[in-house]
Amino acid sequence: MDTVFQREFTALFLKRKRLRLSLLAYASVSSPVVSFISYSTALDLAMVSTSLVHTVFIFNSGKDLFMQVCWYHILGIMMYIWASVHQHRCHVILANLRKSKSGKVVSLNHSIPFGDWFERVSCPHYFAELLIYVSMAIIFGFQNLTWWLVVMFVLFNQALAAVLCHEFYVNKFSCYPTHRKAFIPFLF
Repeated sequence: MDTVFQREFTALFLKRKRLRLSLLAYASVSSPVVSFISYSTALDLAMVSTSLVHTVFIFNSGKDLFMQVCWYHILGIMMYIWASVHQHRCHVILANLRKSKSGKVVSLNHSIPFGDWFERVSCPHYFAELLIYVSMAIIFGFQNLTWWLVVMFVLFNQALAAVLCHEFYVNKFSCYPTHRKAFIPFLF
C-alpha cells in the first residue's frame, strides 16, 4: 500500500543516489571513467526498481502524512540514516588513506583502513549499502516482493565484491587483522 510518506522517502532515496554520483565525479581518487561506469549501473538499478515499486502500490490519498506513519517507517528511517552515516564515514576513511592532511592525493597505493566499522569487516561500506536497501524494504512495510528481489541482488553483488576485496587485503598485507570478516560483522 502506497503512502505519501513512502513516495517522499523514495524521492529522498533518488536524491541520495544523485548526490553519490556527484561525489564520484568530484571526490574520487581513482579513474573517473571506471567510477562513473560502476556507479551508473547502480543508479539505473535504483531508478528502475523504484519505478517498479511505485507501480504495485495502491494510492491512499485523503489521509494526513503523519496519520500514515507506522512503527516500521520510523525503524526504516532510523536504519537508513544510521547506515548512510556509517557508509559516509567509511568512504571518508578510504579517501583519506590516499590523501595528505591538506587534502591532496599523495599516493595511489593501497593501505589497511582502520576506524569505524573497519575494525570488524574489510568492506563496511558494502555492508552499509545492504543495510540501506534493507531499510527501504522495511519502509515499504516488508511486503514488496520487487524490492526484496532488489535487496537480494544487492546482497549477492556486495557480498561477492567484499569477498574479493577481503582476499586482496589478506594476500597483499601479511599484517592484515585476522579477526576481520569480509562483509557482515562476526558472520561472513
